[in-house]
Formats: sequence, structure tokens, C-alpha cells
Amino acid sequence: MKKVNEIMIDSPFYCEAGESLLAVARQMSAASVSSIPVVNAHNKVIGMIRDRDICVVFSDESSYPLSERTVEDAMSQEVYTCTPEDNLDTVLKAMRLNRVGQLVVVDEQERLAGIVTLSTVVKRLYGSNETQIQYTGSENILKTLYSLADRNMKEYVSVTI
Repeated sequence: MKKVNEIMIDSPFYCEAGESLLAVARQMSAASVSSIPVVNAHNKVIGMIRDRDICVVFSDESSYPLSERTVEDAMSQEVYTCTPEDNLDTVLKAMRLNRVGQLVVVDEQERLAGIVTLSTVVKRLYGSNETQIQYTGSENILKTLYSLADRNMKEYVSVTI
């Protein structure tokens, strides 16, 4: 069974709470990432900024200029984490239960060590001899993907325009 440190992105994009939200949105778009960790001056993870969070803030019709908004205005303080020593089963279970497609990898002091995404797991395992993709036990990629698809469908159905 692979461990997180074998499949994680060990130099992920990240930002700080005081950074310009517009600048971070542009960086995320250029890098084709949907979320990045938010860290403090000590590299401790304090939140996540997601493309959805940014859309909500940018759609706000208040008089607060977009150019003055910071990451802190939009970030979520809810962060799902794992450690470099966690195994793939643990990661997939956490993603499935929390219905997220990524976990922030933190060290013993809760500092950013990396990120592991469902896409990364698939890319690292594809073509390998690992059986995790077809694994029929309690945790596997298909169950995790289903939980995300189910979450997204419920959100889509409940939205009224």
C-alpha cells in the first residue's frame, strides 16, 4: 500500500490570508488548480481557498471593491489534512467521508508539507501494478469519486437561478 509521501505533490501552490484575492484567483486559473492551502507566516495551514469561495465573493454586490478583497475574505477555515506517513486507504476514506477531492499534507507542527489530490492518486497509479483502482475493499478510488459526484449533483440540483 502506497503512503502519502510517495504520491503527494510536495511543493504545492499556497497563499497567505492577506494576499489579494484577485491575484490569487488569477494564479489559480493559470495553474489550473481549484483550491490551494492558506498558510500563516510560520507555514502553518490556516485555511483553504477554493474556486467556489472566490466565485461567491466576486458575485457579492456590496460596495466593497474587488481589488481590495483579500484571501481572508473568502477562505474556508475548514481544512482536511493527512500526514506524509498515512496510507492510501486512509486518504481515500477521508476524501470520501468529507466529500473532498484533496487533502492538505501537514507535518507534526501542522505546517504545509504538500497536497494529495484524487487526480494525483489516479495519475501516480495509472499504469502501475497497484490494484488500488480496482480494489474491492472498503476504500477505493471509485467509491471516493462517487461520493464527490453525489455531492456535486446534490449541490447542482439544489441551486436555483
